[in-house]
Amino acid sequence: MLSLQSYKDLLELVKLFFYGGVEGVIGGNQILLEDGSTRILLDYGLNYSLWRGYFEYVFAEPVSVKELEMVGLIPHIEILRGLDACFITHPHGDHYGMITTLPDENVQVYAGEVSQRIIESKLKTRRKRKFEKIEHLDFKPVHSGHRVSIGSITVEFQAVDHSIPGSYSLIVETSSGSLLYVGDFRTHGVFKPKVDVFKLASELQVKAVICEGTNIGQLCSPLSEKDVENNMVRVLSECNSLAIVDMSPGDVDRLRTVCKVASTLNRSLVVTKRHKAVLEALQGVEGLNVPEVGKDVLDYEDFSEELRRKPSEYILCTSFYNLREVVDLSPPPGSIYVLSSSEPFEEETFIAFKRLQNWLNLLGAEAYHIHSSGHAYPWELRRGLMTLKDLPSLKLFPVHTEYPEAFRSMFNKYFEVIVPVRGACYTI
Repeated sequence: MLSLQSYKDLLELVKLFFYGGVEGVIGGNQILLEDGSTRILLDYGLNYSLWRGYFEYVFAEPVSVKELEMVGLIPHIEILRGLDACFITHPHGDHYGMITTLPDENVQVYAGEVSQRIIESKLKTRRKRKFEKIEHLDFKPVHSGHRVSIGSITVEFQAVDHSIPGSYSLIVETSSGSLLYVGDFRTHGVFKPKVDVFKLASELQVKAVICEGTNIGQLCSPLSEKDVENNMVRVLSECNSLAIVDMSPGDVDRLRTVCKVASTLNRSLVVTKRHKAVLEALQGVEGLNVPEVGKDVLDYEDFSEELRRKPSEYILCTSFYNLREVVDLSPPPGSIYVLSSSEPFEEETFIAFKRLQNWLNLLGAEAYHIHSSGHAYPWELRRGLMTLKDLPSLKLFPVHTEYPEAFRSMFNKYFEVIVPVRGACYTI
């Protein structure tokens, strides 16, 4: 039994609770940090694989927040009452997708300006369920280097590279010391941040690091964005019909790459509505250099007939979730499909992709996988974390990985690696 003094000491420690992104799950990050009476969320994402285990879009969607609690998609709603703020690292749904269920009014949501634009665009355009709301969220746009003080906590945003613009790591200063929440990142992409977050964390002598490990335990193909461009040019230069590139709508770096490929091959690039919505939401963001619809890329709704008449003059940018568009086009034999995102590895996405493959085979189209990961390769993780190896008693929490024990095996020689359990309390 704890002594009275030990109990008082425990109360004074900063506490971490992991409600998502743990126990072998990639994404769905939900991290509650408590420092005395100050309580903040670090991301509040959707666990897509768990969601698909209980629900289905349109036909079997959840009807209440209680159902989300029951299946473990969110913690008990009372846990999040009295929340002081929510900090979003980047605009992927597995990091922000549950903010529409936050219980309190006027919840302050801090995110990069680009993140805010993409999130608001997605939330306003998609069909909302009855229990979801966005009007109660008070979005606060920030930029790299911006510091936000909430009670006893100060959070500093530092830009990192990822497969969507507006991505940040968070330096969180608490009464017990600082911690680094890396978020999703890579160093092999196009964007080169001015600040190395691992070096900054070392200088600040952080007490803990919460680090993604998406590619730990995976068979990696360590391509750069330039490799993607060169491989696409090599493959699509042999295409005498329609070229189709399947990529995430938010991956602006990849879209710029495909623009270069289209220019090299004297083709026009056509985008479907999901890509168009993101591009329009990001127009005018200083320094982002987003392709402009109508100028740099064309709208599929305006050019679908042209694609049918002159397929060899175009590259269509879409995703395998837009199967109907691809089938309706009936790409002629000799067309080439390029998957330029992660391979589908879950049952539902695998089935959807297999369905697309069946159509491509029926139509006589070729298929290739050309992709550079949006996440750090293991060597990048090792290089970053080794910057911190001389910090005393550093606690390392792996999240966003299918193989947390492999993560532990890689780094337990240098750090106290703590594999989080959902809902358990950890202190720093």
